[in-house]
Amino acid sequence: MAERLKSDLRAENLRCEYLAAPVGVDAARPRLSWCLSAPPEHDANRRQTAWQVTAGESAAAPDSLFDSGKVAGSQTNAVLYDGKPLRSHQRVFWRVRVWDENDAVSGWSETQCWSCGYLNGETIGGEWIGRPMPESSRQENRSYPAATYLRKEFVLARQPVRGVVYFSALGIFEGHLNGRRLGDEYFLPGWTDYRQRAYVQAYDVSEQLTAGCNVLGGIVADGWFRGNISNLGPGFYGWQTRLRAELVVFYPDGGTERIASDASWFVSTGPELEADMQHGETCDARLAMPGWDAPGFDARNWASAVTGSEVAPQLSAYAGAPVRVLAELPAVAVTEPKPGVKVFDFGQNFAGWARLKVSAAPGTQIELKFGEMLNADGTVYRENLRSARSCDIYICRGGGVEEWAPKFVYHGFRYVEVTGWPADGELTGIVAGSDLPPAGGFECSNGLINRIFLNTLWGQKSNYFELPTDCPQRDERMGWTGDTQIFVRTGSYNQETARLFNKYIVDLVDAQQPDGAFPNMAPAPYADWWSPGWGEAGVIVPWTMYEFYADRQFLRISYEAMKKHIRFCLDQSEDGIMPDEGFGDWLAIGEETPKSLIGTAYLARAADLTARSAAALDKPEEARQFRTLFERLRAAFQRRFVASDGTVGSDSQTSYLLAICFHLLTPEQRQAAGEHLLAALARNGNRLATGFLGVNVLLPGLTAIGATALAYRLLQSREFPSWGYSIDQGATTIWERWNSYTLENGFGPVEMNSFNHYAYGACVEWIYRVVLGIEPLEPGFGRVRLRPQPGPGVEWAAGHYRSLQGLIGVSWRNREGAFELNLTIPVNTTALVVLPGRAAEAEWNGRTVKIAGEPAGIEVGSGVHHFSRKW
Repeated sequence: MAERLKSDLRAENLRCEYLAAPVGVDAARPRLSWCLSAPPEHDANRRQTAWQVTAGESAAAPDSLFDSGKVAGSQTNAVLYDGKPLRSHQRVFWRVRVWDENDAVSGWSETQCWSCGYLNGETIGGEWIGRPMPESSRQENRSYPAATYLRKEFVLARQPVRGVVYFSALGIFEGHLNGRRLGDEYFLPGWTDYRQRAYVQAYDVSEQLTAGCNVLGGIVADGWFRGNISNLGPGFYGWQTRLRAELVVFYPDGGTERIASDASWFVSTGPELEADMQHGETCDARLAMPGWDAPGFDARNWASAVTGSEVAPQLSAYAGAPVRVLAELPAVAVTEPKPGVKVFDFGQNFAGWARLKVSAAPGTQIELKFGEMLNADGTVYRENLRSARSCDIYICRGGGVEEWAPKFVYHGFRYVEVTGWPADGELTGIVAGSDLPPAGGFECSNGLINRIFLNTLWGQKSNYFELPTDCPQRDERMGWTGDTQIFVRTGSYNQETARLFNKYIVDLVDAQQPDGAFPNMAPAPYADWWSPGWGEAGVIVPWTMYEFYADRQFLRISYEAMKKHIRFCLDQSEDGIMPDEGFGDWLAIGEETPKSLIGTAYLARAADLTARSAAALDKPEEARQFRTLFERLRAAFQRRFVASDGTVGSDSQTSYLLAICFHLLTPEQRQAAGEHLLAALARNGNRLATGFLGVNVLLPGLTAIGATALAYRLLQSREFPSWGYSIDQGATTIWERWNSYTLENGFGPVEMNSFNHYAYGACVEWIYRVVLGIEPLEPGFGRVRLRPQPGPGVEWAAGHYRSLQGLIGVSWRNREGAFELNLTIPVNTTALVVLPGRAAEAEWNGRTVKIAGEPAGIEVGSGVHHFSRKW
C-alpha cells in the first residue's frame, strides 16, 4: 500500500563497517550506517523517527536477504545486518529509507553494496610462500634483504563476470595483477602481533581479468614482521617474509575457479635492494624488471617459491584505516650548507617520504637523509634518530628523466639532506598517514592558538599511521598506550577515528598480558611491561569510541578485557591504593606527582568507565558492581591523598587535576582543591608544570573550577614551558618535551627527543569542548550541548565537528557589549544551547526569548540558528 506522506529527508553516505562499498567484509552481521539531509529551506527541527533497511543479492532483488521492516528510533549508525546467513564472497546490495518527525516516509536511498570475505569458518586458501632469507644481527652490523617479487601466470578458459583477490603477508606487500598495482594503500596488511593475528586485504579485480593468460603477483618487504621494531632490532617476529594470496573467479553460469599461492609460483628480487622502515630503502633502478607482473614476461631465471612460515596467525579481514598519500608538499627553500650537499626544506614536519624526479647518468647514486631540525651550520640534525639510519638511496638507470619514490618505508622529517644531486632535478615531499575522514576544524582571531591547532593536527596525521604511534622518525614508532589514551578525544574531534581504533582495540586485547594487565604499547613486543595511565587505554579508548560513535561493538570487543585489567590492578593494590610504580606524570616540569596517586586515580577512572560500559551493554548487575567499586576506590583516594585542608597528593598541578576531572572528591574537597590548584599555578608564575598525564586535563580542569580565563591565558603563553614557546622556536608539530629545543640550551637529550609527538596536543580537546563548546550529551552526538565560553585574547572563533549525523557548526564573536553566536545543527540532532552573558533576554533568530537561571539553556533542533545576548 502506498505511503500517505512523502518526506524530503534523504538517507546518504551509506557505509558498511565505516566504509563505502567495502570488499572482503568478514563480519557475519556487519554494521551499517547512513547520514540524513534535508533541503536547506526545510532543514529546521528535522529528525528521523523510524528507519527501514533492506538487503538483497542484487539491486533488482533489494530485499531477498533482509527486510527490517519499519523500526522506530533515531539510530543511524551501527545498525546490524540481521537477515539470512551470508556466504563467503557474496555481494550484498542494500538501501535505507526513513520516517521523519511527521511520520512521513522518505524515498529509498541509492543502493550501496558490500562484498563478503571469508565467512563460516573459511579462510584464505593457498600457502605462505616466499624465498629463503638470511638472518641478521639484531643490533650491530644489521643487514636487510632485498624485497621479494612473486608471480603466477595462469590461463582462464573463458571471460569471468567477477573476480576478488585476497592478500595477506608476513611483512608488507604490494599486490599486482596483469601489469597493474592493486589499490593505493601502503604498508598492508598492517602491524599486528603476527604470532596471534594477521590481516587479509581484498580487492575487486573484475575489470582486470580476461579470458586467456593472466598474471597475479606481489612484492613483499620486511615491514614490521622482519624489520626493525623499536630499538629491538630486526627479526622480532621472524626472518622469513611471506605472501599468501587467493584469487576467486566467478563465471556467468555460477561456476568458480581459484588461483592460490603455492610452490608453483616463481620468485625473484628486483631493484629494491633493502627496504626497512627505520633504515630506509635502497633502489637500483638498473635492476628494474618492466612487465614482471604482466603476461609474456620472461621469468626463466626466477626460482620456485618455497612454502611454509615461522608463525601460524589467525587470519581475518583488515580492520583498520590503511595508510595512503594524503598530500604533496613542494620544497620552500633549497640551500647548500657544504659543497655537494643540498638541503631541501618542506616548511612543515610530517610523516611520509620524498619523491625525486631527475635526469642523470647511469649509476649515479643519490642519497636522501631525513631529519626534523637543522644544525647551526645548516646541515640536517639527525642525532635524535638514534639507531634509525633514515636514509633512502636511489641509483639512476640513466637515459632520460626518471621518477622514483620508495614503496616500503616512511620517515618523519621536514628537511632532506641530499648528496649526489644532479643539476636538473625536483624533490617533492609526500605526506602519508592513515586515511581518516576529516571531522573537525577551527580558527579564531588569535594566531598563536590557530598555530597550536594546526601543529596538533599535523602531529596527529604524522602519528595516526596504521596505529596511533608516539613518533614517526626515530627507532621507536610504537603504539604507546599512554599517548593514545590522553589524545584519543582530541584525535576523534579532528578526524573520524572509528576505523583506526576498530583495529587498535583488537591490538589492545591481543596484547593483554596473562595476568590481565593492558600493556604500555600495542602491539606489545615488550612483554610484562605495564604502567598506570598507560594500561587504562584498554578501557578509555573503547569508551571514547562509544561516546563518539554510539557503537556498542567497541565495548563488546573490549568489555571482558576491561574487567581482567581491573582485577589485575586490584591485585596490585592494598585497600584500593595502587603501589608507587610506573612512569608517573611522564616528562613533567619541576613537579612530581605520587605514582600511587596516579595509579589509584586511574584505577578509579577505569572502574567508572567500566560501570558505564556495562550499562551500555545492558548488564545492570555488573554496572552496579563496578559503580560500587568506583565509590569504594573514590573513598580510598580521599582517605590517602586528600588532606583536611583540601591539599591533594604532593600539591602538584596534576594531583589536583586528576582528582577534579576524575570526580574523586566531595563537593567541599573539590572547592578546596580548586583553590589549591590556582595557588599552585600562581606559585609557578601561572605556568604549567604537567607532564603526559596532566596535560589533557589541565585546561578542562581549570574550566571545571570556573577558571576558564586562566585556561585561555595558559594556552596563549609564550613562556617556557608552553605550547607557544615551542612555536617561537620554530615548531610546526607538537614536540615530545617542553624543552626539546631551547634558545638557551639548544637540543634536548638525544636519547629521547622527538619533534613530532602529538601527546601534548591533547589541549585541542578543550578548544572543541570549551572555545567552540561542542560536547555530546548522548553517545554519537545525537544530542549535544553547545556552550561556547569566550575568554581573554580571543575576539571571535569559528569551527565545527562533523559527527555521524552531520556537521555541527559554531561561530561566535564579542561585538559591542554583546555575544553573538551562529550555529548549524544537522538533521537528527538536538542541542542544548548555553549562552554566556547575564542579560535576562536574548535574541534568537530575530525574536526575543526570556532566559532564566545560570547557565542559560535553550533547546533547539536542526537548522541554522543565530543568537545574541548582552553581557
